[in-house]
Amino acid sequence: INFDSPTLIRALGSLLTYLRNTAFRLEEGFTVTINNIRRCPASDSFMRLEESTLRTLRIFATDHHPLVANNNVKGRSYQKSKEGFSLFTLLDRTKSKAGRERLRQWMTQPLRDVAKIRRRHVGMDLFLHPECHPAVSLLLERLSDVGSMDSILLRMQRCCAQPNDFLVLGRMLDASYAIIATLGGELREKAYK
Repeated sequence: INFDSPTLIRALGSLLTYLRNTAFRLEEGFTVTINNIRRCPASDSFMRLEESTLRTLRIFATDHHPLVANNNVKGRSYQKSKEGFSLFTLLDRTKSKAGRERLRQWMTQPLRDVAKIRRRHVGMDLFLHPECHPAVSLLLERLSDVGSMDSILLRMQRCCAQPNDFLVLGRMLDASYAIIATLGGELREKAYK
């Protein structure tokens, strides 16, 4: 560790303060012992976070509900689980499966490039701007009409689609067209102001 780097010292201090206040009990003398620090291979575009890091920081959490009956399959017991109290559940306001998967990807692979982070923040600010609320409301309404298109297309490819699949696909395509029109029209104009 390069102890001459003020940035690294600040980052380690912040990490230790967080760990001391949340995840670990203090030892005698109010200290935390660190046995090992290792560098992870860097990616050019995002940070790599281990599963244990995501769990410890409560980015994601799985809760097993005690009142839900277990499913017994061939002598094995599987308890139903759901996303528990975590940063992900606090931020998740997505309306589609694809949106939820994208948010999960953003949280498991945080960006490293400051310019890209700022562009993402500008994009999110656009959706939060009061002038954009009507367009955003339309987007949210239409996004809830977009379902799992990949499973319908897979059934069609295998020639085992049901008549309802064609109706659902038609509604999803209509919603997709409305989303593209909204993003390319009113919101695009506001984005370039």
